[in-house]
Amino acid sequence: KRMRSKVECEFDLEEFPLIEGPFDSYKEMVFQFGYATLFAAAYPLAPVLAFISNYVDIRSDLYNMGLFSRRPLPASAEDIGSWEGILDTMGTAAIISNSALVCLTGNFLEGYSWQTRLLLFALMEHGLIICKVVLSMMLPDIPEEVEMQLNRQEFVCSKLLNDDEDEMETPEEGDALSNEAACVIYNFDDDTTLKVHVEERANAEVRLRKKMDDDVTPTEGELTTSEVSTEMVVLGHGAEESKAEKDL
Repeated sequence: KRMRSKVECEFDLEEFPLIEGPFDSYKEMVFQFGYATLFAAAYPLAPVLAFISNYVDIRSDLYNMGLFSRRPLPASAEDIGSWEGILDTMGTAAIISNSALVCLTGNFLEGYSWQTRLLLFALMEHGLIICKVVLSMMLPDIPEEVEMQLNRQEFVCSKLLNDDEDEMETPEEGDALSNEAACVIYNFDDDTTLKVHVEERANAEVRLRKKMDDDVTPTEGELTTSEVSTEMVVLGHGAEESKAEKDL
């Protein structure tokens, strides 16, 4: 009797739930995020405990998925779906609840009236919400490095799978390369300029400048209009003198 392979042993395990599994994990994380943020002012140690709990939970999930269930099938997703809106709403609610805990129940504001406490609560809550909105607008959802890799992947797929044609780079009007025939420089990134490109552009500028100088100054062997007229007059006088000598 032959020994069973690892693949056959994993096939006999329970199948990992593709829908219930991620949903339960997201639900657990959202609950934990709410407990750690909504009442952080009352118990500041809650975020630290949530971090430790998440670290242990990640290791335990990996252990369960690796030993007690089949290897889950990979599935791509654009984002986390509706959970993003839930987390954003919960973050705004955390600002309001923590501001209320600090301004309305804090011991350091016992000497102030309720009107002053409400005013401080409104100022603190509006200021933190404005900071949250500004930070969400300033920080990109996709990092620059990730976006660059996604663009490169899309470019490679368009060339290999869709068989798209290459786009020719046309020099701008007034550029030194505009008068060059079939002179194309390929730059794969906007921030990448090779030494060959710099030398080629410099040589093109030199050729353009030399061509402009040649158009203004006549080359050797060419005569201007005044020189041609003078030569014709001299030739005319020489012809008349030779004719007079012949008559004599």
